[in-house]
Amino acid sequence: MNVPVTVFPVRAACLCTDTNTGARTMSGLKLYQVWSKEKFVQFIHVRFPQSAEYHLASLTGIPATTCKKHVYGETKPSADHLIAYLVLFGPSLLRAVMGENAPQWAAGLAEDEKRRELHIEAKKLIDQLAEYSG
Repeated sequence: MNVPVTVFPVRAACLCTDTNTGARTMSGLKLYQVWSKEKFVQFIHVRFPQSAEYHLASLTGIPATTCKKHVYGETKPSADHLIAYLVLFGPSLLRAVMGENAPQWAAGLAEDEKRRELHIEAKKLIDQLAEYSG
């Protein structure tokens, strides 16, 4: 039996340590530069313009005080919290916060996710239009 397989192209990234400074880098970027707190804050505020920390806390189980630190860019999420956010928001979060440094597979999945959202929204609008058309 043939099973369909989807292959996602992955941009090669080199994780290495600078021998002079000891700084860890990924394809020439310092690891702390890969995650943008500013872009994360913007991403969250677009989705939750008010009381973002409470929405995130209720959806992820992360304490509201910790979410508040993330929402206002005071700290970056830990690995556990990042995973919780990724489960909630999917690949669009990676694409938003990493920008051009996001892996190609994440960008492709984010586009697929957006397309699905648009199809669902379009179907709702068509159904509403049908109600008013009688």
